[in-house]
Amino acid sequence: MEMKIVDGDYVKDIWGGFETVAGDNETLARILYKLQCRRGGFAPFPELGSRMYLLFREKKADRDSAAARYAAEALIDEPGAYVTGASVTELDGERLAVRVCVDIEGVSTVISQEVTGI
Repeated sequence: MEMKIVDGDYVKDIWGGFETVAGDNETLARILYKLQCRRGGFAPFPELGSRMYLLFREKKADRDSAAARYAAEALIDEPGAYVTGASVTELDGERLAVRVCVDIEGVSTVISQEVTGI
């Protein structure tokens, strides 16, 4: 079972622990985690996470394809999940809105996240 994530944070339950999810929501929670955490930021698993934080280094015209590439790289070990596309919108000079289209076992899902330049 995976812990539930909302707006990039784990959701606490009424007892002070964390809510968990199962089934299809478990797969989605795992995918969200892999896309949101910074690749190389967790020493025991340096391949965990994505390189979305590097989108600011890409030319604006290349950001969509780079986001799709970074998402596919993050989900390489996720069985049944395939990135079908991505789009990046600049919110301001320090934030980007990223939408990643993922096919999860035949079901298309759009995952949105915000990336900061920090």
